[in-house]
Amino acid sequence: MPVKRMGEATLGDLVEPLLSAYLAYTPWLLFAIGLVFIFVGTVTVQKHRRMLMVGLWMAAVSALWIMLRVLYPTA
Repeated sequence: MPVKRMGEATLGDLVEPLLSAYLAYTPWLLFAIGLVFIFVGTVTVQKHRRMLMVGLWMAAVSALWIMLRVLYPTA
């Protein structure tokens, strides 16, 4: 394993903050998209019934993900 010198950055040093930010906002983004799908599917229920069901599933799964992250936070 190579020794890191002062001021050198590895690929992990660059990717880790992006990955942690992505994982922090993903459930909220999925929840918001699910709510939009529920709204559109409810307003046009005859035409977009599948969108309503996908929105319900997206909102439910992302809400569960958010609750688990709140109840069991990682260090």
